[in-house]
Amino acid sequence: MLVGQRLGLPWLARPVATFVARYPQAECDLYPGDLTVNALMAWRDLAAFAPEATYSMLACDFEWLRRQAREDEATDSILKLAVQALNDAANA
Repeated sequence: MLVGQRLGLPWLARPVATFVARYPQAECDLYPGDLTVNALMAWRDLAAFAPEATYSMLACDFEWLRRQAREDEATDSILKLAVQALNDAANA
């Protein structure tokens, strides 16, 4: 929740990025991969405080997320927003 709201990132950026890299489909509160989705959408903010951990996270295989986003019928789903953030990070 804090990552999605961009709160506490000076303290949370490194452990969150490291956790997501190790357990990308972990369910923290809502659905499998919910922390990953929020971390990807906040990747620029995470990178400001923990660049190495964030870029290691971004280098992970997120094909499962891309697949789920393609299967999601909603055009503005949070999964699609996370994939867009992942694509933005690849192009940065």
